[in-house]
Amino acid sequence: MAATLLAGPAQAQIFSHFTFDELRFKFWPEGLEDDPDREGSAITIHVTRAEVKEIDAVEFRHCMDGDMSFCSYEIPGGNQDGTVSTDEVNSFKAFVPFIQTKVPKVKEFMDTLRNNVTVDAQKAKFVNIFNVVITGAEGDTDSEAPILVDLDAKALYKNDYKAAKHVVTVGNMTLSPGFSYNKAIWAAADPSWVFDPGATKPDGAKSVVNQHGLFTAQASYESLGEKGLELTLVKGAAKGKSPGVELPILVLGLVALALVRRRS
Repeated sequence: MAATLLAGPAQAQIFSHFTFDELRFKFWPEGLEDDPDREGSAITIHVTRAEVKEIDAVEFRHCMDGDMSFCSYEIPGGNQDGTVSTDEVNSFKAFVPFIQTKVPKVKEFMDTLRNNVTVDAQKAKFVNIFNVVITGAEGDTDSEAPILVDLDAKALYKNDYKAAKHVVTVGNMTLSPGFSYNKAIWAAADPSWVFDPGATKPDGAKSVVNQHGLFTAQASYESLGEKGLELTLVKGAAKGKSPGVELPILVLGLVALALVRRRS
């Protein structure tokens, strides 16, 4: 039976601000093969080294320890002994999917992704968190030592995943002041797919896009999103090319050339 997160007695909200290194988007043209919900393409979103610090870190630790006197959300599992153990951290991970609907800032982030990133003019049918890694949370619940969180989410679409070209459109992705990150990156999960820099819109985005994807800072990325960022991916040549029949033909040609020279 699924557990629910209920508002607790504390007024503070954990995860009210995220500072992290990288916001990475990976495009899966044919979807996630092992996903039972696959109907079209997919995008996975990876937040790396999100930092929870100061009073937020204290509340986060109290939540994992099950202390409802200092936690905005009622999360069962902790033993309330004033110390966060590895087992409590692992237990907390099981409730992370529920946090995306209960914690306002996390819900805002997921809704922004769903409403402002389309594939072939289609919105995602849903965006879900599917993995989280929490580092540095163990210890005294009153510690303000930073906690690092890596988070993975997926957006699934119902477009034609067999198409030879896909257009990803990014709308308003302004996440500040709640989210601060150093760089935004787009890449293709399948190396046989490449980005078409010439088809990128607006023109101002072409300088930060090459065939491998997009790489830019937060301010630039959010500014481009406000203008309507459009990324085009096409089926291209794989990085490594198999010799196939070409190598034997080349060898035979060299042998024939040698015979002709010998006879002449």
